[in-house]
Amino acid sequence: MRHLNLTSRFLLPLAAALALVTAALILDVSSAGARAAEKAFLEHLTSLAVTSRAMSHDAAAAYCRSRNMVFHRVLPGRTAPGPQAAFERAALRAFEQDPALVSLADRYRDPAGTPQLYVLAPARLQRACAGCHGATAPDLFKGRGEGDLVGAFGVSMAMTDLRQGVAGLRLRAGLIGLAVFGAVGLIVTYLLHRCILRPLAELSESIARMARGGPDSLITVQSHDEIGQLEETYNHMVERLHEANHSYMEMLAFVSHELKNPIASMITDARVLADGYLGPVAPAQAQKLVRIMGHGSYLLDLIRGYLDLARAEGGDLALRPRPAALQEEVVEPAVELILPQLEARGMTLERLDPDGPVTARCDPDLLRIVLVNLLGNAVKYGRDEGLVRIRVERGAGGVRIAVWNEGPGFPAEERSRLFRRFSRIRTPELLERKGTGVGLYTSWRIVSLHGGTMDARSVQGEWAEFSLDLPQPLPQ
Repeated sequence: MRHLNLTSRFLLPLAAALALVTAALILDVSSAGARAAEKAFLEHLTSLAVTSRAMSHDAAAAYCRSRNMVFHRVLPGRTAPGPQAAFERAALRAFEQDPALVSLADRYRDPAGTPQLYVLAPARLQRACAGCHGATAPDLFKGRGEGDLVGAFGVSMAMTDLRQGVAGLRLRAGLIGLAVFGAVGLIVTYLLHRCILRPLAELSESIARMARGGPDSLITVQSHDEIGQLEETYNHMVERLHEANHSYMEMLAFVSHELKNPIASMITDARVLADGYLGPVAPAQAQKLVRIMGHGSYLLDLIRGYLDLARAEGGDLALRPRPAALQEEVVEPAVELILPQLEARGMTLERLDPDGPVTARCDPDLLRIVLVNLLGNAVKYGRDEGLVRIRVERGAGGVRIAVWNEGPGFPAEERSRLFRRFSRIRTPELLERKGTGVGLYTSWRIVSLHGGTMDARSVQGEWAEFSLDLPQPLPQ
């Protein structure tokens, strides 16, 4: 593949590299800090051990006690028993063999189990020693020469404080590491969101909009990796679909328009014959003519719906908003069109209007199409001799028109299918009624063109209500 995936090419290697660098820094800082602390601790004890050779033994012991240390004086052949005895004997032998040795150090655990650091420095005979030991050791130089080993002085101290300090150092390094990891996580999350998640979210939203029947929209391609290739492929698909849909709608509009006039003429001729203008008609003939007119009216309704759909899909629904009285310019003309069908089924129409006329900025010609579709569905899917109710009301953010009818309603799980193109509710009772599944979709497109929304509610087996909300003022 020519382009590597953005995640494997950039984000994951970056995160892994930063994580490894951070872990290495933490390990190095904590280890270096531990080594430095231990070295300083050892140097301090060594300095004390070396310095104590020129001090009074009592003064050296007192100084060490005041700092939680122990002063040691080791003589050849007189090492004290204990876990440090082996080290003392080995140190004396080493000092005897190598006069250049300045000090030796060792670790051991005391009887209580506490780790100890022990440093010994060689004590060699010097002329200055006679000043302090002349009275107590008159035979100090007897049989010995200057520089001979006479013992060792040492200092030991528990390593508890040292280990606590190292633990604190590593804790601080760990906290710093967590902070760095957090910063790395934020950076990676930001890059992941910006470079991958946000483009995918835009793509997902566009696909969902297409699935809902919304207008097709292209995505801006901002990269040349696999995400960019996916966006380019999607844009190409949208363009092809738009071209195919446009050709389909042109054909649909042409066929519908060519069928409209002949069918309307057929209905007119049948009505002329049925009314007896060309002579008496037998009852059986009149019944057939009524059936012809009914079928013709149904076909005209289909043609009107397809023409509206072709206009909506072809972008010919130009919004021409103006202040309009909803009752007089939208509701009443729609009722006049549907009233014959409503009376034929013995239904009762009820109007619920607020006090006074409701004026809204809208395109009344397009809204009449919506209301004719809603009233037509109420009559088509309603119950014989049932109630149909139209409600117009003002709201805080706009106006609402709702059409309610008694009837079978629809199940809640089918609600998502209502405003899709060529989609119908799949219940046996409703599938028996003739329909195309374009009326509600066209209505949704018209209401969306106004910046409004449509909704549907139902109690299955009892009633259904479809409503539209228009914001006031209309959005730009």
